Amino acid sequence: MDSTSTAEAAKVAYHFVLTMQFPDGTYGSVDGVTYVDSGTTRADVFTQMRQHLAREAGRGGVVTFFALEPNRL
Repeated sequence: MDSTSTAEAAKVAYHFVLTMQFPDGTYGSVDGVTYVDSGTTRADVFTQMRQHLAREAGRGGVVTFFALEPNRL
């Protein structure tokens, strides 16, 4: 058995990539796998990822790239 928790197993896994450009011209990216409840919208995930990257960077920016795809091939 793998390390996926029971709560995560009940959700759908998506791989995401989000890149932002900050006011000073630098860029930041975040990527990974997120587990999404059925009924969650793409817009919901986008907003959560954008807010996460802005918090991590300590500043807001403009999204230059966003991808969200089912993780399973």
